[in-house]
Amino acid sequence: MKRNGRSENECETSEKLAVRRRLSIVLPCHNEVEAVGPVLHRLDGLVEEWSRNDLELHEVIVVDDGSTDGSACAVDSWAANSTRSGMSIRLVQHEERKGYGAAIKTGINMAEGDLIAFYDVDGTYDPEHIPSLVRAMNESNALMACGDRLSSCEHMPLTREIGNRLFVGTINLLFGTRVVDSCTGMRVFPRSMSDFFAHQHLPNGLDYSLALTLSFLKGGHGLVEMPIPYARRIGRSKLRVLSDGPRFYMRIIGAWLRPLQKSSKPEKR
Repeated sequence: MKRNGRSENECETSEKLAVRRRLSIVLPCHNEVEAVGPVLHRLDGLVEEWSRNDLELHEVIVVDDGSTDGSACAVDSWAANSTRSGMSIRLVQHEERKGYGAAIKTGINMAEGDLIAFYDVDGTYDPEHIPSLVRAMNESNALMACGDRLSSCEHMPLTREIGNRLFVGTINLLFGTRVVDSCTGMRVFPRSMSDFFAHQHLPNGLDYSLALTLSFLKGGHGLVEMPIPYARRIGRSKLRVLSDGPRFYMRIIGAWLRPLQKSSKPEKR
């Protein structure tokens, strides 16, 4: 486990979360009718285990970003017929597609938990690892915990693995950091950081996660990374390597060249 920010100290993990915390999970969704049911089912099966370990799943906020394949109906149907734990599911809909980042921001602005997490609704991320991310964040006194896919990316397509390693290598070279996975879609942070995560200076598109990492590094905010498995995707990816890849890379160069943009100052937890 590696920490990036004001220090690079190795952090030990503990068996229990120190204080019982309420967790809001934001799930950005665009045309994921095949995946959304299995993703919610997996999350539903973890609620009781988390509760025994002092982490209460307060709510799941699914933000449907203008889907045209019936994803919203699939969420409603699953919530009505399938939940075992009684977890609270809130479905929010964008009438038109606004973008991956915009969907995350919408969910963050609605979240009520002490902690907020988000991850992609495509089956690649297992929420089982969220409590470990919470522990890592607490013990390292960081303001964000990130799931590191690149330490073990067995099911990541080769072209995307190469792109991700190019991005993070460039970031570490330019910014003098030791980040492992700059574009991961699984993150946890305290609610006190919600204004920062939902700020207008962050993009509304697929490059939201990358821009978030860059903003953290430039602002000197501590982040901690923890290796997580990465599974095969359910359904069709929205990422276009030939068009999105160069745009992501130019965002890194732009962040290096531009002065730090002001955003809401994070509060101490």
